[in-house]
Amino acid sequence: IYRSFIFKKICLEWCKRQSGTPNLPLTIHTVQICKNLNYNTPTESEFDFVLLSRDNNKIFCKCIWSEKPLSVNYLKELIKPDGNDKKEADPYYFLFTNESFTTGCEEYALGSKYIRLITLPMMVKEFLPNVF
Repeated sequence: IYRSFIFKKICLEWCKRQSGTPNLPLTIHTVQICKNLNYNTPTESEFDFVLLSRDNNKIFCKCIWSEKPLSVNYLKELIKPDGNDKKEADPYYFLFTNESFTTGCEEYALGSKYIRLITLPMMVKEFLPNVF
């Protein structure tokens, strides 16, 4: 549990540092931590935090500490449409893991400009570029 908690903090810090860069599709205005937030859809409650821009564009972020690669089925379940007909800007989804993603998960994400898969080694490389 402790590793998972620290990992979520690392993921959030990475997002804050990327705000306003090409790595993040918006400039962060507000961060909402999703612990016990009352969202309209069950899928949104699965996320760890939501990044909001001034014009209310969203990035839903999920941080997973796992000993095995994350699957495409997990990704699809996480971002399934909620059936809400309100027309808002398409949200982005950032999925973080300490390990890796399956090939199927990576291929699925490549097919969407709204999904980004980020591993701990990728974040470390950006935090400490001279180490790698």
